[in-house]
Amino acid sequence: MASACTWKKQTIIFARYDFLEESRRYAEKLTQFVRENAASFTEKKVETARGLYAQFLRTLLQKSLITPDDYEVYQQICPLFDPVYVFYDEKKDFYAQLVEVQEEILGGC
Repeated sequence: MASACTWKKQTIIFARYDFLEESRRYAEKLTQFVRENAASFTEKKVETARGLYAQFLRTLLQKSLITPDDYEVYQQICPLFDPVYVFYDEKKDFYAQLVEVQEEILGGC
């Protein structure tokens, strides 16, 4: 069974796609299901929760918001941050410095 920490990390996907009505509905269904069954989780209940999560992923896939590869990966782990691709043939000034990126993300915090 997934730990509470893993569960929280997986729910980031609902926030990432918060502009969809389905995000709210599936997040509420899953959260309610986990709360109601937390004390008595069985393999069958785990599979039910995973099924709800997979249904949401299929919705994203059908709407072309994620790729088929994302669909497969997100069933195991939904990354907190989007990947950044590095091209080693570029000069250093091609990339923003970490301080600049941090400033943009955190707004001076």
